Amino acid sequence: MFQSVGRASVSAATADPRFAPVTPGELSSLTIAISALDPLLPIEASEIEVGRHGVLITGERGSSLLLPHVPSAFGWDREEFLARLCEKAGLARDAWTAPDLRLFGFEADTWEED
Repeated sequence: MFQSVGRASVSAATADPRFAPVTPGELSSLTIAISALDPLLPIEASEIEVGRHGVLITGERGSSLLLPHVPSAFGWDREEFLARLCEKAGLARDAWTAPDLRLFGFEADTWEED
């Protein structure tokens, strides 16, 4: 399992198209956090609790996932959380209301460097 975490970490740091790759000069200023996700379960938008649930949105037009701490860190309410989730997937901000898209909620345990 630790090998998977290592591969995912390198990929996140170097191959996420939303961000410039991490440079060697930035390494000393980074804080590493790892989140272990609970099973993903179908969830209705009205059931999402900001700060408790992470959400995966999926459909034929795109998919994306945001961890539970993300909306709290940015001060988003549920609707903004869902809108940003859609944007991350390359969808319209209100795409989460479309019947062909599915929402899956989860909780996560996160460990961060001291």
